[in-house]
Amino acid sequence: MIRKTSSIIRRYIFREIFLSTFWGSLSLSGILLYANLSRHDEALLQALSYSSTTFFELIFLLFPYALSMGLPFGFCLAVLFCVGRWSADGEIVALHSLGFNSRSWQVPLYSASLCISTLCCFASLVWAPLARAQFEERKHELAWENLSVLANEGAEFEVSLRKKVNNGGVKGLDGLFGGEASTARLSVGHASEEEWLNMRILLIDDKGNFLTLIHAKKALVSKDLASGIAQFNLSGIDLEKLDFGEEKNSHRFVSFEKWKQPLEVSLYSGNRLGLNPKRLPVHQWHMLKQNKESKLPDSAWAHLNKSLALGCSPFFLSFLLIPLGLNKGKKDKANNLFLGVCACLIFYLLGYAGFRFLGDAGWGWWISSFLAVLFLFLRIKTRSF
Repeated sequence: MIRKTSSIIRRYIFREIFLSTFWGSLSLSGILLYANLSRHDEALLQALSYSSTTFFELIFLLFPYALSMGLPFGFCLAVLFCVGRWSADGEIVALHSLGFNSRSWQVPLYSASLCISTLCCFASLVWAPLARAQFEERKHELAWENLSVLANEGAEFEVSLRKKVNNGGVKGLDGLFGGEASTARLSVGHASEEEWLNMRILLIDDKGNFLTLIHAKKALVSKDLASGIAQFNLSGIDLEKLDFGEEKNSHRFVSFEKWKQPLEVSLYSGNRLGLNPKRLPVHQWHMLKQNKESKLPDSAWAHLNKSLALGCSPFFLSFLLIPLGLNKGKKDKANNLFLGVCACLIFYLLGYAGFRFLGDAGWGWWISSFLAVLFLFLRIKTRSF
Protein backbone atom coordinates (compact mmCIF):
# COMPACT_ATOMS: atom_id res chain seq x y z
CA MET A 1 0.00 0.00 0.00
CA ILE A 2 2.82 2.40 0.88
CA ARG A 3 4.67 1.50 -2.31
CA LYS A 4 1.53 2.19 -4.37
CA THR A 5 0.99 5.50 -2.61
CA SER A 6 4.64 6.45 -3.19
CA SER A 7 4.26 5.71 -6.91
CA ILE A 8 1.18 7.95 -7.10
CA ILE A 9 3.06 10.75 -5.37
CA ARG A 10 6.01 10.48 -7.79
CA ARG A 11 3.71 10.61 -10.81
CA TYR A 12 1.96 13.65 -9.35
CA ILE A 13 5.28 15.44 -8.74
CA PHE A 14 6.60 14.65 -12.23
CA ARG A 15 3.36 15.79 -13.85
CA GLU A 16 3.28 19.09 -11.95
CA ILE A 17 6.96 19.93 -12.43
CA PHE A 18 7.11 19.04 -16.12
CA LEU A 19 3.88 20.88 -16.92
CA SER A 20 5.09 24.01 -15.13
CA THR A 21 8.48 23.68 -16.84
CA PHE A 22 6.80 23.48 -20.24
CA TRP A 23 4.85 26.71 -19.80
CA GLY A 24 7.72 28.55 -18.12
CA SER A 25 10.25 27.49 -20.77
CA LEU A 26 7.83 28.32 -23.57
CA SER A 27 7.33 31.84 -22.22
CA LEU A 28 11.03 32.52 -21.67
CA SER A 29 12.01 30.97 -25.01
CA GLY A 30 9.45 33.18 -26.75
CA ILE A 31 11.01 36.29 -25.21
CA LEU A 32 14.53 35.19 -26.13
CA LEU A 33 13.36 34.22 -29.63
CA TYR A 34 11.88 37.68 -30.18
CA ALA A 35 15.17 39.29 -29.12
CA ASN A 36 17.04 37.02 -31.54
CA LEU A 37 14.64 37.74 -34.40
CA SER A 38 15.27 41.48 -34.08
CA ARG A 39 18.95 40.83 -34.91
CA HIS A 40 18.03 39.17 -38.22
CA ASP A 41 15.20 41.44 -39.38
CA GLU A 42 16.73 41.91 -42.84
CA ALA A 43 16.85 38.17 -43.55
CA LEU A 44 13.34 37.67 -42.16
CA LEU A 45 11.93 40.41 -44.38
CA GLN A 46 13.56 38.76 -47.39
CA ALA A 47 12.06 35.42 -46.33
CA LEU A 48 8.61 36.93 -45.85
CA SER A 49 8.72 38.53 -49.31
CA TYR A 50 9.73 35.14 -50.73
CA SER A 51 7.09 32.97 -48.99
CA SER A 52 5.44 32.60 -45.60
CA THR A 53 6.72 29.01 -45.38
CA THR A 54 10.32 30.19 -45.64
CA PHE A 55 9.63 32.89 -43.04
CA PHE A 56 8.40 30.36 -40.47
CA GLU A 57 11.24 28.00 -41.41
CA LEU A 58 13.80 30.61 -40.36
CA ILE A 59 11.94 31.26 -37.12
CA PHE A 60 11.90 27.54 -36.34
CA LEU A 61 15.67 27.31 -36.97
CA LEU A 62 16.27 30.06 -34.39
CA PHE A 63 14.06 28.39 -31.77
CA PRO A 64 16.58 25.73 -30.53
CA TYR A 65 19.05 28.44 -29.49
CA ALA A 66 16.34 30.29 -27.56
CA LEU A 67 15.20 27.00 -25.99
CA SER A 68 18.74 26.16 -24.85
CA MET A 69 18.60 29.31 -22.67
CA GLY A 70 14.91 29.31 -21.81
CA LEU A 71 14.60 25.66 -20.73
CA PRO A 72 17.02 25.68 -17.74
CA PHE A 73 15.63 28.93 -16.37
CA GLY A 74 12.06 27.78 -17.03
CA PHE A 75 12.70 24.69 -14.93
CA CYS A 76 14.11 26.81 -12.09
CA LEU A 77 10.97 28.95 -12.07
CA ALA A 78 8.84 25.79 -12.13
CA VAL A 79 10.63 24.34 -9.08
CA LEU A 80 10.09 27.47 -7.00
CA PHE A 81 6.49 27.79 -8.13
CA CYS A 82 5.55 24.16 -7.48
CA VAL A 83 7.41 23.73 -4.18
CA GLY A 84 6.07 27.07 -2.95
CA ARG A 85 2.51 26.11 -3.88
CA TRP A 86 2.80 22.68 -2.25
CA SER A 87 4.14 24.28 0.91
CA ALA A 88 1.49 27.03 0.99
CA ASP A 89 -1.36 24.57 0.35
CA GLY A 90 -0.20 22.17 3.07
CA GLU A 91 0.52 19.28 0.69
CA ILE A 92 4.02 18.74 2.05
CA VAL A 93 2.68 18.71 5.63
CA ALA A 94 0.13 16.12 4.52
CA LEU A 95 2.90 13.93 3.12
CA HIS A 96 4.83 14.12 6.38
CA SER A 97 1.72 13.24 8.33
CA LEU A 98 1.37 10.08 6.21
CA GLY A 99 4.85 8.99 7.24
CA PHE A 100 6.81 10.16 4.19
CA ASN A 101 10.06 12.00 4.82
CA SER A 102 11.43 14.93 2.79
CA ARG A 103 13.47 12.71 0.50
CA SER A 104 10.36 10.94 -0.77
CA TRP A 105 9.24 14.07 -2.65
CA GLN A 106 12.64 15.75 -3.17
CA VAL A 107 14.29 12.83 -4.96
CA PRO A 108 11.76 12.95 -7.85
CA LEU A 109 12.55 16.67 -8.20
CA TYR A 110 16.27 15.96 -8.42
CA SER A 111 15.58 13.20 -10.96
CA ALA A 112 13.53 15.62 -13.05
CA SER A 113 16.29 18.23 -12.83
CA LEU A 114 18.80 15.66 -14.08
CA CYS A 115 16.60 14.85 -17.08
CA ILE A 116 16.09 18.53 -17.89
CA SER A 117 19.84 19.18 -17.57
CA THR A 118 20.59 16.39 -20.04
CA LEU A 119 18.10 17.85 -22.50
CA CYS A 120 19.57 21.35 -22.05
CA CYS A 121 23.11 20.13 -22.75
CA PHE A 122 21.92 18.33 -25.88
CA ALA A 123 20.11 21.46 -27.07
CA SER A 124 23.15 23.68 -26.43
CA LEU A 125 25.85 21.45 -27.91
CA VAL A 126 24.07 19.56 -30.71
CA TRP A 127 20.62 20.81 -31.69
CA ALA A 128 21.18 24.59 -31.47
CA PRO A 129 24.51 24.61 -33.41
CA LEU A 130 23.03 22.49 -36.21
CA ALA A 131 19.94 24.70 -36.44
CA ARG A 132 22.07 27.86 -36.33
CA ALA A 133 24.28 26.65 -39.20
CA GLN A 134 21.20 25.74 -41.25
CA PHE A 135 19.76 29.18 -40.53
CA GLU A 136 22.89 30.93 -41.82
CA GLU A 137 22.98 28.78 -44.96
CA ARG A 138 19.30 29.38 -45.64
CA LYS A 139 19.81 33.09 -45.07
CA HIS A 140 22.57 33.19 -47.69
CA GLU A 141 20.43 31.21 -50.11
CA LEU A 142 17.66 33.77 -49.75
CA ALA A 143 20.13 36.61 -50.27
CA TRP A 144 21.34 34.99 -53.49
CA GLU A 145 17.80 34.32 -54.70
CA ASN A 146 16.95 37.93 -53.96
CA LEU A 147 19.93 39.09 -56.04
CA SER A 148 18.90 36.83 -58.91
CA VAL A 149 15.34 38.19 -58.85
CA LEU A 150 16.57 41.79 -58.85
CA ALA A 151 18.97 41.03 -61.70
CA ASN A 152 16.23 39.45 -63.85
CA GLU A 153 13.94 42.41 -63.21
CA GLY A 154 16.62 44.80 -64.49
CA ALA A 155 16.74 46.66 -61.19
CA GLU A 156 19.84 48.37 -59.85
CA PHE A 157 20.94 47.01 -56.47
CA GLU A 158 23.86 47.47 -54.09
CA VAL A 159 26.02 44.73 -52.56
CA SER A 160 28.95 44.69 -50.13
CA LEU A 161 32.37 43.72 -51.41
CA ARG A 162 34.59 41.36 -49.50
CA LYS A 163 36.75 43.05 -46.90
CA LYS A 164 39.88 41.11 -47.75
CA VAL A 165 40.61 42.35 -51.25
CA ASN A 166 44.33 43.01 -51.02
CA ASN A 167 45.35 39.94 -53.01
CA GLY A 168 43.38 40.65 -56.15
CA GLY A 169 39.69 40.87 -56.98
CA VAL A 170 38.28 44.31 -56.37
CA LYS A 171 41.63 45.71 -55.30
CA GLY A 172 43.09 44.60 -58.58
CA LEU A 173 40.31 46.21 -60.61
CA ASP A 174 40.17 49.63 -59.04
CA GLY A 175 43.92 49.50 -58.36
CA LEU A 176 44.45 50.51 -61.98
CA PHE A 177 43.69 54.09 -60.99
CA GLY A 178 43.96 53.98 -57.17
CA GLY A 179 41.24 53.93 -54.55
CA GLU A 180 39.66 51.14 -52.55
CA ALA A 181 36.04 50.08 -53.07
CA SER A 182 33.77 48.82 -50.30
CA THR A 183 30.43 48.46 -52.10
CA ALA A 184 29.27 47.88 -55.67
CA ARG A 185 26.09 48.97 -57.42
CA LEU A 186 25.03 46.37 -60.00
CA SER A 187 22.61 46.20 -62.88
CA VAL A 188 22.25 43.30 -65.33
CA GLY A 189 20.70 42.94 -68.76
CA HIS A 190 19.94 39.23 -68.44
CA ALA A 191 20.68 36.78 -65.62
CA SER A 192 20.68 33.00 -65.46
CA GLU A 193 21.92 30.60 -62.81
CA GLU A 194 25.54 30.53 -64.04
CA GLU A 195 25.84 33.49 -66.40
CA TRP A 196 24.97 37.20 -66.25
CA LEU A 197 25.04 39.27 -69.45
CA ASN A 198 25.59 43.00 -70.01
CA MET A 199 26.63 43.66 -66.45
CA ARG A 200 27.20 47.21 -65.19
CA ILE A 201 29.22 47.67 -61.98
CA LEU A 202 29.79 50.93 -60.14
CA LEU A 203 32.46 50.69 -57.41
CA ILE A 204 31.99 52.99 -54.40
CA ASP A 205 34.32 53.68 -51.47
CA ASP A 206 33.47 53.98 -47.75
CA LYS A 207 32.71 57.71 -48.08
CA GLY A 208 30.20 57.20 -50.88
CA ASN A 209 32.50 58.45 -53.66
CA PHE A 210 32.20 56.86 -57.09
CA LEU A 211 35.51 55.24 -58.06
CA THR A 212 35.18 53.07 -61.12
CA LEU A 213 32.50 52.17 -63.65
CA ILE A 214 32.80 48.73 -65.22
CA HIS A 215 30.86 47.35 -68.17
CA ALA A 216 31.16 43.60 -68.78
CA LYS A 217 29.58 41.75 -71.68
CA LYS A 218 29.49 38.51 -69.71
CA ALA A 219 30.10 37.32 -66.16
CA LEU A 220 30.39 33.67 -65.15
CA VAL A 221 28.78 33.28 -61.72
CA SER A 222 29.80 30.96 -58.90
CA LYS A 223 28.65 31.07 -55.30
CA ASP A 224 29.66 29.64 -51.95
CA LEU A 225 26.56 29.74 -49.78
CA ALA A 226 28.38 28.36 -46.74
CA SER A 227 30.69 31.38 -46.79
CA GLY A 228 28.11 33.82 -48.14
CA ILE A 229 30.22 34.80 -51.18
CA ALA A 230 29.41 35.17 -54.89
CA GLN A 231 32.15 35.40 -57.53
CA PHE A 232 31.84 37.03 -60.96
CA ASN A 233 34.46 36.18 -63.59
CA LEU A 234 34.17 39.12 -65.98
CA SER A 235 34.94 39.16 -69.70
CA GLY A 236 34.59 41.80 -72.40
CA ILE A 237 35.40 44.57 -69.95
CA ASP A 238 35.26 48.35 -70.48
CA LEU A 239 36.54 50.12 -67.39
CA GLU A 240 36.19 53.84 -66.74
CA LYS A 241 37.87 55.67 -63.86
CA LEU A 242 35.55 58.36 -62.47
CA ASP A 243 37.31 61.48 -61.19
CA PHE A 244 35.14 64.33 -59.96
CA GLY A 245 37.98 66.33 -58.41
CA GLU A 246 39.30 69.73 -59.34
CA GLU A 247 40.79 68.48 -62.61
CA LYS A 248 38.21 68.46 -65.39
CA ASN A 249 37.97 65.88 -68.14
CA SER A 250 40.17 63.51 -66.14
CA HIS A 251 38.07 60.41 -66.78
CA ARG A 252 40.20 57.54 -68.10
CA PHE A 253 39.21 54.42 -70.02
CA VAL A 254 40.64 50.93 -70.31
CA SER A 255 39.31 47.99 -72.32
CA PHE A 256 40.43 44.38 -72.08
CA GLU A 257 39.01 40.96 -72.80
CA LYS A 258 39.24 39.30 -69.38
CA TRP A 259 40.40 40.04 -65.85
CA LYS A 260 42.33 37.25 -64.13
CA GLN A 261 40.82 37.87 -60.67
CA PRO A 262 37.06 37.48 -60.01
CA LEU A 263 34.89 40.16 -58.48
CA GLU A 264 33.77 38.84 -55.08
CA VAL A 265 30.71 40.17 -53.26
CA SER A 266 29.14 39.27 -49.93
CA LEU A 267 25.67 37.80 -50.19
CA TYR A 268 24.81 39.05 -46.74
CA SER A 269 26.16 41.61 -44.31
CA GLY A 270 26.52 39.01 -41.51
CA ASN A 271 29.60 37.03 -40.58
CA ARG A 272 30.87 34.11 -42.56
CA LEU A 273 30.07 30.72 -41.14
CA GLY A 274 33.59 29.33 -41.06
CA LEU A 275 34.51 26.75 -38.43
CA ASN A 276 32.76 28.23 -35.43
CA PRO A 277 32.06 26.05 -32.35
CA LYS A 278 28.72 27.82 -31.99
CA ARG A 279 27.69 26.46 -35.40
CA LEU A 280 29.20 23.00 -35.13
CA PRO A 281 27.75 20.15 -33.03
CA VAL A 282 30.14 18.92 -30.39
CA HIS A 283 30.81 15.60 -32.16
CA GLN A 284 32.26 17.53 -35.13
CA TRP A 285 34.66 19.69 -33.14
CA HIS A 286 37.64 17.71 -34.41
CA MET A 287 37.32 19.94 -37.51
CA LEU A 288 38.41 22.90 -35.37
CA LYS A 289 41.89 21.44 -34.88
CA GLN A 290 44.70 22.50 -37.17
CA ASN A 291 45.95 18.90 -37.15
CA LYS A 292 45.45 15.69 -35.19
CA GLU A 293 48.07 16.58 -32.57
CA SER A 294 46.85 20.14 -31.91
CA LYS A 295 44.46 21.06 -29.12
CA LEU A 296 41.03 22.63 -29.35
CA PRO A 297 41.09 26.45 -29.41
CA ASP A 298 40.11 28.38 -26.30
CA SER A 299 36.89 29.54 -28.00
CA ALA A 300 35.73 25.92 -28.22
CA TRP A 301 36.55 25.23 -24.56
CA ALA A 302 34.80 28.43 -23.51
CA HIS A 303 31.68 27.48 -25.46
CA LEU A 304 31.79 23.92 -24.09
CA ASN A 305 32.12 25.04 -20.46
CA LYS A 306 29.44 27.70 -20.82
CA SER A 307 27.00 25.29 -22.47
CA LEU A 308 27.59 22.54 -19.91
CA ALA A 309 27.46 24.90 -16.92
CA LEU A 310 24.22 26.54 -18.04
CA GLY A 311 22.82 23.22 -19.25
CA CYS A 312 23.46 21.59 -15.87
CA SER A 313 22.11 24.60 -13.98
CA PRO A 314 18.67 22.98 -13.37
CA PHE A 315 20.37 20.16 -11.43
CA PHE A 316 22.71 22.37 -9.40
CA LEU A 317 20.19 25.16 -8.79
CA SER A 318 17.67 22.66 -7.45
CA PHE A 319 19.92 22.28 -4.38
CA LEU A 320 19.16 25.91 -3.58
CA LEU A 321 15.67 26.40 -5.01
CA ILE A 322 13.92 23.51 -3.24
CA PRO A 323 14.64 24.72 0.33
CA LEU A 324 14.11 28.32 -0.79
CA GLY A 325 10.68 27.53 -2.22
CA LEU A 326 9.84 25.44 0.83
CA ASN A 327 10.51 28.31 3.24
CA LYS A 328 9.20 31.21 1.19
CA GLY A 329 6.13 29.34 0.00
CA LYS A 330 4.74 29.31 3.51
CA LYS A 331 4.61 33.10 3.49
CA ASP A 332 3.80 34.23 -0.01
CA LYS A 333 3.93 31.94 -3.03
CA ALA A 334 3.44 34.88 -5.42
CA ASN A 335 7.00 36.04 -4.74
CA ASN A 336 8.48 32.73 -5.82
CA LEU A 337 8.59 33.71 -9.50
CA PHE A 338 10.50 36.87 -8.62
CA LEU A 339 12.91 34.84 -6.47
CA GLY A 340 13.38 32.40 -9.33
CA VAL A 341 14.28 35.17 -11.76
CA CYS A 342 16.76 36.62 -9.24
CA ALA A 343 18.33 33.20 -8.61
CA CYS A 344 18.78 32.59 -12.36
CA LEU A 345 20.31 36.02 -12.90
CA ILE A 346 22.71 35.61 -9.98
CA PHE A 347 23.70 32.14 -11.23
CA TYR A 348 24.45 33.52 -14.70
CA LEU A 349 26.23 36.66 -13.50
CA LEU A 350 28.48 34.70 -11.12
CA GLY A 351 29.40 32.34 -13.95
CA TYR A 352 30.10 35.23 -16.31
CA ALA A 353 32.23 36.99 -13.70
CA GLY A 354 34.19 33.77 -13.16
CA PHE A 355 34.70 33.43 -16.91
CA ARG A 356 36.07 36.98 -17.15
CA PHE A 357 38.31 36.45 -14.13
CA LEU A 358 39.70 32.95 -14.75
CA GLY A 359 40.55 33.21 -18.43
CA ASP A 360 39.36 32.44 -21.94
CA ALA A 361 38.96 28.67 -21.49
CA GLY A 362 35.66 29.22 -19.70
CA TRP A 363 36.25 27.24 -16.50
CA GLY A 364 34.88 30.16 -14.48
CA TRP A 365 31.35 29.30 -15.65
CA TRP A 366 31.39 26.47 -13.06
CA ILE A 367 31.74 28.79 -10.06
CA SER A 368 27.97 29.02 -9.59
CA SER A 369 27.63 25.24 -9.72
CA PHE A 370 30.43 24.86 -7.17
CA LEU A 371 28.65 27.24 -4.78
CA ALA A 372 25.41 25.27 -5.20
CA VAL A 373 27.19 22.01 -4.32
CA LEU A 374 28.79 23.72 -1.32
CA PHE A 375 25.33 24.82 -0.16
CA LEU A 376 24.08 21.20 -0.45
CA PHE A 377 27.08 19.97 1.56
CA LEU A 378 26.30 22.47 4.33
CA ARG A 379 22.67 21.31 4.39
CA ILE A 380 23.74 17.70 4.78
CA LYS A 381 26.22 18.66 7.49
CA THR A 382 23.54 20.51 9.44
CA ARG A 383 21.09 17.60 8.85
CA SER A 384 18.54 19.87 7.20
CA PHE A 385 18.37 17.76 4.04
